[in-house]
Amino acid sequence: MKKIIIFFYICIPLIATARKPDFSKAWWKQKGCLVFYPEDLRQQYQIPVFSKKQMYKDFDAFVKIMKHCNPQYEVRKQATGYDMIENIRVTRSHIDTITNITSFVNLLNDIMFLSKDEHCYSDPIALLYFCEDYRNDTRFLKPSNRDLGWNFHYRKLRHQLNKNYNYLYVKYIKGNYYTLFPVTVYHGNDSTLLHAMSKMIAINDLPASSFSRADNPYAKKYDFEHETYYTDYFRFLKGKKRLLIEHDGREKMLVCDSLKTNIPSWDMPGNRKHEVHYLDNDSLLYIRLPHMNISMVRDIKDSIFVFKNKPVKAVIVDIRGNEGGNDDAWHQLVSSLSGTTLSFPIISVSTPDYYMVKKRFGCKGKREVTFPFLHETRKYYKLYMDSTFCISPDTINLNYNGIIYVLIDEDIASSAGVFASLSTKTNRVKTVGMPTGQLHGAGPTPSFFMLPESRLLFQIDLVLDAVNVHSAIDFYHDKPTYPVKPSLNYYKWYYTRDHTRGMNIEEMYEKDDVFRETLKIIKNESR
Repeated sequence: MKKIIIFFYICIPLIATARKPDFSKAWWKQKGCLVFYPEDLRQQYQIPVFSKKQMYKDFDAFVKIMKHCNPQYEVRKQATGYDMIENIRVTRSHIDTITNITSFVNLLNDIMFLSKDEHCYSDPIALLYFCEDYRNDTRFLKPSNRDLGWNFHYRKLRHQLNKNYNYLYVKYIKGNYYTLFPVTVYHGNDSTLLHAMSKMIAINDLPASSFSRADNPYAKKYDFEHETYYTDYFRFLKGKKRLLIEHDGREKMLVCDSLKTNIPSWDMPGNRKHEVHYLDNDSLLYIRLPHMNISMVRDIKDSIFVFKNKPVKAVIVDIRGNEGGNDDAWHQLVSSLSGTTLSFPIISVSTPDYYMVKKRFGCKGKREVTFPFLHETRKYYKLYMDSTFCISPDTINLNYNGIIYVLIDEDIASSAGVFASLSTKTNRVKTVGMPTGQLHGAGPTPSFFMLPESRLLFQIDLVLDAVNVHSAIDFYHDKPTYPVKPSLNYYKWYYTRDHTRGMNIEEMYEKDDVFRETLKIIKNESR
């Protein structure tokens, strides 16, 4: 009893007066993890000096882990003809020229871009107990405050290194490179503003495509069965560049000391507006979902029910630019729309024994599957999920049982890609737009691993969706039901408009190639 009284009189006041967690600074509070403060950890734990031998050990562990991420990398090799594992190995020789840990961290970070997967990156994330996936490939120890402190430093190092570059964001369209956003080019006291969709012809007398490969060897063009649209950047080191561009219909030569890419404020997912419109003339319900966010969907659901008594010939869900988020967001959206249960198969394959799948789903129904189009040595994979997933109608729903037309582009990823991939699993969903060239599986949270020497933390996606897969390309699940190749005027309109104000329906009827094509499709299919 005395111990309890002492606890309340001494410990409780100490706890109450302790510094409260500042969640603007703190990382996630998860099971088995503490709340960490980046600045405190940076000051307490300085990055040690690493020898070349340690760098080689980390690099070899990295390659070993990447090999274990099959079938992902083997599928990419089959689909694109590009052997990423071999190209990772080639970069090992770069360590010979590295003189500091900053360059080594940047080397590993650049290698992650080979995956062309939005889930693959390095960062000090708090869900670190997932690292045990790779306990056989790394000298795994549960992450400590020191490990997190080092990783916060690593991230800072990457940011400092990026300050030494000027980035010119471009979009590859029909064999040419175009500036994605307005760009200001500086030379001495002069400056020139380039409009969005200015054509890059040459840089330092090299064709733009050649300069891209020379400047960034990891920016590969994955082109398979369809013309690839993708966003990339030219990485400008400080110093003069000679730019030959097509601007305002004329070729122009500029000398560039530095540049500034004027990325609009709407470019962050949280700045894009979600909205619902009923189009009276066409009896259509248009829903704009820029991020897989539960709170956004709640607002959308409230707006949907306002039109419950209106005739709805078709529903259009616009997820262009949606980089993902929570799968429950689109589950809830479909539940609020459909008056009947929407069912679709789930077949996920993975190798090695994926810890998170086993933890979340167990090993029921586990069996081996074969894909004859893959190499003989890599065609057997373990199947963890083989079932039918059902989305039941919400208590209050629109009672719409027609086709949901999903507008997609090359910038969707993660759970947005999973939503779009429903078009390969059910006839209730059809996609209109452009492919991404990225994998869109249906697995759980991506996995984490830690390199043995530097203790650098990485995240990578391991689970592939094997529904209706008959060739390597089918693994991508990104082929639109109705492909659309927009005009340059469309890109100029789409990327330079203010997305924080929402979509102007009148402008969409006039300038939105994807939306206008969708209207034609709906009209043809309703005959």
